[in-house]
Amino acid sequence: MRAFIAAGLPTEVLEALSRYQRQLGAPRLRYVKWVSTEGMHLTLKFLCNVEDARLPDLAEALNTDLRGIQPFSLQTGALGAFPNVRTPRVLWVGLAGDLEALQVLSGTVEKAVAPLGFLPEERPFAPHLTLGRVRETATSADRRQLGQALASLVAEKALKITVDAVHIIKSDLSPAGARYTKLTTILLAKKNSF
Repeated sequence: MRAFIAAGLPTEVLEALSRYQRQLGAPRLRYVKWVSTEGMHLTLKFLCNVEDARLPDLAEALNTDLRGIQPFSLQTGALGAFPNVRTPRVLWVGLAGDLEALQVLSGTVEKAVAPLGFLPEERPFAPHLTLGRVRETATSADRRQLGQALASLVAEKALKITVDAVHIIKSDLSPAGARYTKLTTILLAKKNSF
């Protein structure tokens, strides 16, 4: 199964992200693959393909390594794009708050899954919430126009995100889009039993 490790988002944050998408032209702009509200989360580690039999070991490794990490708070921040707003490929909302704790959590997740054969991420962790991905079919003019729309959007007031758990989530791909299922929840600073 395709799986990843992520933290969940509160309803008010999901609603704000959905408003940003509409302001940017969703679903009208067909050259952007918009992330569904159900699929929005704070990704900590993409695992790629995981055999079902490995799930207990993965959950136990995370449970052991994350036990010492205390819950912390983040807030939604400014809007942006990778690699930049002039030629956007990924549209996102940034994060503020206890980013140091988030970096520690991300690094601990990486260390926890490494002995199980999951390769470390090559790029540095860049905390963000993805709104959409610009398709290859987008023209230079499309990207420029979208970047201008993104740059002109004013971020709403910061919304709080409490990170007190991480989830192992399964991703099922279909022509209608990805469907996500939480397989396991690991509470921070607790001894979880599976």
